[in-house]
Amino acid sequence: MYGLQHFLAGVATLGTFSLALPEAISLRQAVAIPPSQDPFYTPPSGFQTSQLGDILRSRPVPTAISLVGVVPIDVAGSYQLMFRTTDNDGNPAAAVTTVIIPHNATLTNLLAYEVAIDASDVDCAPSYALQRGPNPNTALSQIEFANILAALNRGWCVTLPDFLGLKSAFVARDLTGHTVLDAIRATLKSSSTTQVSSAAKVTVWGYSGGGIASGVAAELQPSYAADLKIVGFVLGGPTPNVANAIHDFNGGVFSGVTVGALWGLANAYPKVGQVLQDHLLPATAAKFTHARDNNCLLQNAAEFTLQDVTSGYFDTDITKVPYISQVLDENNMGKTAPSPSIPLYVYQSINNELSPVQDTDVLVKFYCAGGANVEYVRDTLSEHVSLAATGSPAAVLFLQDRFDGRPTTPGCTTTNVASTLLDARALEVYGQGTLNGLKAIIAAAITPTSIA
Repeated sequence: MYGLQHFLAGVATLGTFSLALPEAISLRQAVAIPPSQDPFYTPPSGFQTSQLGDILRSRPVPTAISLVGVVPIDVAGSYQLMFRTTDNDGNPAAAVTTVIIPHNATLTNLLAYEVAIDASDVDCAPSYALQRGPNPNTALSQIEFANILAALNRGWCVTLPDFLGLKSAFVARDLTGHTVLDAIRATLKSSSTTQVSSAAKVTVWGYSGGGIASGVAAELQPSYAADLKIVGFVLGGPTPNVANAIHDFNGGVFSGVTVGALWGLANAYPKVGQVLQDHLLPATAAKFTHARDNNCLLQNAAEFTLQDVTSGYFDTDITKVPYISQVLDENNMGKTAPSPSIPLYVYQSINNELSPVQDTDVLVKFYCAGGANVEYVRDTLSEHVSLAATGSPAAVLFLQDRFDGRPTTPGCTTTNVASTLLDARALEVYGQGTLNGLKAIIAAAITPTSIA
């Protein structure tokens, strides 16, 4: 398996981005306050009567959007918006998105980027994790900074939804899609604060858990947000079938994702929480329960790696309990097809150890049968973690083409490639230094090694 230490080393070689960074940072500067302790995240009284996407409150980002939680990026402005949305049951809810405006921004281009969260603790939300001085457990969110910076360097405005909502309901399908779409609505209504054009073209991109969010937003958009001028969706490394994914990675290095998924569903379905408690083994119940409100993906990965989570912590395989199985199925992707008028780009690793590639194959076939316009690329040399970096240049180029109004090939295409990074235009996205770093990631990915 591809080594995590090699991936992180590769990310470190990605080169210098065009955004200017300050020469010196004072370690005594203010650090971010976690959402669980920040009154900003408490919705105002009566918010339920607001319209979808209405801004309930806003503020500049309290500290600064920062690389590795330390080095602030130099942008024209960054803001947090709390907005009205809808939960998994169709009830009024609130959520937060972070809007970043680069220098020399094209205010008519807006990217909704979904940072993978994959946890049930609200203090793992990107609005907190990408500020200065967050809890180190949120560090994996920083891996996606290269994608955010690539967008900002092109002058795109970026909105980063906390798409799991104020309860961090990981895996809750409808809540996730609603939150992404209403974050876009809110950002388009924020012109007086952010300067983003209310008539901006919108694209949506996410990887892994963010790929799920992008996908369910695409599925729900025709019925929930047909008013939005979305010109393209990108789904990177999605997990279309949660139960299949849990079965595949249970007992491996990604076992901790199961913990976040089960507690995330409990945050949306109270009965799920009760069923989990009823079946937990007394000897390990405290450890499993503690993870609900205290662990982000990195900590869950460390504490539960190589463990049988579905059976080892319960008196039965918890995913086979009828109610849990039903809820997992209800929250899979592939319930409705996206609009044929909005092109999709889907990229997946053939060797994805987190979610079987066959599940994405099935998802794409379902979309295409429903009339969707899909470009599907299956990558041979990557696996789940490395594709997060190596798949990005092609994704950025797809998004740029959508902003530029270039036509797509009608219908659906599926292509197997050695690596999406071998596209001749990849150099356009990050430059030669970054491209060399990404190639180093591929080299590490195809060299068997253990995780240290």
